[in-house]
Amino acid sequence: MLGEPLTDPVHVTGSREPLFSTPIENGTRTDSRLIPDEALLVFIIDDFGPAWQQQIVDGFLKFPANITLSIIPGNSRSKSAAKAADESGKEVFIHLPMEPTERVAVNERDMVWVKSDSDELRKVLDRALSEIPNAVGLNNHMGSRATSNRRLMKLLGTELRRRSLYFVDSRTSEKSEALRAMQESGVDAIGRDVFLDVDGDSASVAARIAETARIARRRGWAVAIGHVKGGTLAALTAAAPNLERAGFTFVSAGELIERLLGNSVGSSDRIN
Repeated sequence: MLGEPLTDPVHVTGSREPLFSTPIENGTRTDSRLIPDEALLVFIIDDFGPAWQQQIVDGFLKFPANITLSIIPGNSRSKSAAKAADESGKEVFIHLPMEPTERVAVNERDMVWVKSDSDELRKVLDRALSEIPNAVGLNNHMGSRATSNRRLMKLLGTELRRRSLYFVDSRTSEKSEALRAMQESGVDAIGRDVFLDVDGDSASVAARIAETARIARRRGWAVAIGHVKGGTLAALTAAAPNLERAGFTFVSAGELIERLLGNSVGSSDRIN
């Protein structure tokens, strides 16, 4: 169910052979513990770009631990959010709108539809990167229908590989083909484990953070996605010192992918 922690096999795909040795099942690497003796936490905060309450935005920008900020292109503050994130030293992703299964009002400037072709994808990504030039990766905003379409995901993978961008599957659909398509396209990618703020209050978010930590303790790493919400900021701010004292390490999404694939962070061995 959307928002529930996932217990299916670990999802890691990449163009490079990782240092660990794991079987591949259905295009997916599986292992019970890919990073021994560590507990790495990735928190991706989605939906920067629209005009949210500045105090909440500033709280994430000043967050003392390592997190990844994902910006929706084509919004009133997309460019300024990218600049502010860069100045704060935070890793930046593009939070790219993609077609959902549900019939909802869609008013995003840059939208990836199931019917999109290579030229349309290229234009969307070029526009997004012109506003968010410091982005090192991309994750999907909505996209339950789009990510379930293998043809579209392979086209997207081709464009991401050309631009040396990581991909994180937000996993808004259990039918997602995104990670398998990224593997076939040679894109370094991982999948989301936990949605933090399906319920927006701090207590619910705190419970999701605890679940993320349990996954990381068991497996060596975990990826959680939250949003620009006051409850999410409050819960993360309260949890971070305790998590760090307990031996957890906050890392960016890109750093985790590099470590899972056996490369030092910032390695020049990225796809060209």
